[in-house]
Amino acid sequence: MTTEQIRKAERIVVDIIERNVPVYTMNCKLEEAKKIIGLRISADAYYPDPVRVVSIGEPINALIQNPLNEASLRTSVDFCGGT
Repeated sequence: MTTEQIRKAERIVVDIIERNVPVYTMNCKLEEAKKIIGLRISADAYYPDPVRVVSIGEPINALIQNPLNEASLRTSVDFCGGT
C-alpha cells in the first residue's frame, strides 16, 4: 500500500469507530454464507462448516436471507478463522 492508501484506510477505520458501527458475528452454513455477494474470503484457505462470519454494520441474518443485498458491498463481510 502507498502512504496515501494507508492514510485513506486509517480515515475509514476511524470514521467507523467514531460512528460506533456495530460488529456482528454468526456461525453460518458454509454454502449459505458463500452466497453473500460482498463476502471476502481467502481463495486458498480452508473454512469449516459451519463457518464464522463477521460483518461490520450489516446484520448477518439479513445478509443470509438476502445474499444479493448490495449493502454487503459497502461494508466488511468476512469469514473468520479466529480473532
